Amino acid sequence: MRSSMAWKITKHLLNNEMIQYHLLKGKDHGLFPDHLPDTIVLHYTALPSLQKATAVFDDPQTRASAHLLIGRDGAIIQLLPFNRIAWHAGQSRWQKRQDINRYGIGIELDNAGRLLETAKGYQAWWGGYYPEDEVYFGTHRHETIPYFWHGYTAVQMETVTEICRALYSKYDIKWILGHEEIAPGRKSDPGPAFPLDEIRSHFDDRSAHEPEGENDPSIPSPPKRGYVLPERLNIRSAPDAQAQLQGEPLLKNNIVDILGEQQQWLQVQTTTVGWVRKEYIQIIS
Repeated sequence: MRSSMAWKITKHLLNNEMIQYHLLKGKDHGLFPDHLPDTIVLHYTALPSLQKATAVFDDPQTRASAHLLIGRDGAIIQLLPFNRIAWHAGQSRWQKRQDINRYGIGIELDNAGRLLETAKGYQAWWGGYYPEDEVYFGTHRHETIPYFWHGYTAVQMETVTEICRALYSKYDIKWILGHEEIAPGRKSDPGPAFPLDEIRSHFDDRSAHEPEGENDPSIPSPPKRGYVLPERLNIRSAPDAQAQLQGEPLLKNNIVDILGEQQQWLQVQTTTVGWVRKEYIQIIS
């Protein structure tokens, strides 16, 4: 275990020999108020590598950012100072709060997320494959059916714990949350392969404090979700069997968000939005 004495925060930047600084320009929403941040939100990148994730966040056309990236070898890249509001949570809510970007530090872990078992191995959504010894089989906290997931490394979990300890020491942190908890139905990270409850157990429970903010009935309920039943399923631009195809077919067990319904068709979202026949989707939430 790395000594927590080595993990310091100076001028809202981690000060440690492990840190690389790649500070983003124009990828934040200004400064937190003086009493914030008070929340840590954990994510997986769902990308092939730490380098790819850095490039995505660096792209000025991508409206997304985070405070930290953590590689599978424990490498750490700081993208924003902790006193600036990043764009990592998207549409989100926690208890009475909405827009958790305004309250939380975003930490992204290099991890492929949900995997599909194929004859060639365990495949990520972009086509990359992972060996069996990197795969976790388990059920997501918001689902009832187990799936394959990319596992996290021991050094990643150790690094996250030490970073959270440093953040607790510097800021009045009250919550460590998964993206899946603030955007249920829309997001599934960090997923069941990450021991989120165990990480939380290392820290004082300050969560009895009621968060500031009020319920906002204008926030829509999370979308229903489902998984693909056939081996391959065409996704189309309209609810019509003759409509134009929308990219590559969906694969068996792919998870989709269900956005709407029209007769025997469902409008779904994965990496794109389109329409599929209703009988080929098993609704799970």
